[in-house]
Amino acid sequence: MRRIIAISILGLSAAGAFALPWGPGAGRDPQALNAEITSILAENSQQIGTMTLADLQKVAGEVSIAIQKDAYIRHARVASWVVPGAGQFQTGDALGGALFLTGDLVLVGATLVGIYYTLPSNVQFASLDYLNTPLSSIRSTWESNTLADYGPSIGVAIGGMAAQMVLRWFASRHAEQDARQAIESGKVTFQPTLVPMIGPMGPMGRMGMGFGLRW
Repeated sequence: MRRIIAISILGLSAAGAFALPWGPGAGRDPQALNAEITSILAENSQQIGTMTLADLQKVAGEVSIAIQKDAYIRHARVASWVVPGAGQFQTGDALGGALFLTGDLVLVGATLVGIYYTLPSNVQFASLDYLNTPLSSIRSTWESNTLADYGPSIGVAIGGMAAQMVLRWFASRHAEQDARQAIESGKVTFQPTLVPMIGPMGPMGRMGMGFGLRW
């Protein structure tokens, strides 16, 4: 049992050292998690081989909580990057989530409308019956226009995508702040856990380490 917990401590610490600086969570600062784990290990600097079972469990639990906190914050941030407002709903900020989600839907809708009305008139619904016109004729009509003719629509599409990226950035940052505040206020709490499980479950599972750390 002691060996299992000791290996768990090393595995958790290694996971914190890597802290996923790539992928969907890229852009966050892994140094904070690394510093917290280093501090925990420094406070328990006696050799693992001489520690009691209770000591090992305590250290492993503290490290698991540090990683759970980091995973909770990262999950909120990534969720609001993928779907603006999702991270806010996760942290209990229903109003913020609704505002970001509504803003995203309005932005998408406005972009689609803008793209349509800047298309050449011969491919708009008023000029081309898409339901009753053969596909070959539709293609021929679209190809009859030059790239310059589609320039305004392309510009609107690029502008809409850029605006959406800005909105997602703000939403993800706001969700991250909400998650940190939820932790600091005690609204969200974590329990030390080192439950081995199969499959990508929990934050450690998503990191490929095979530990089921839950919040």
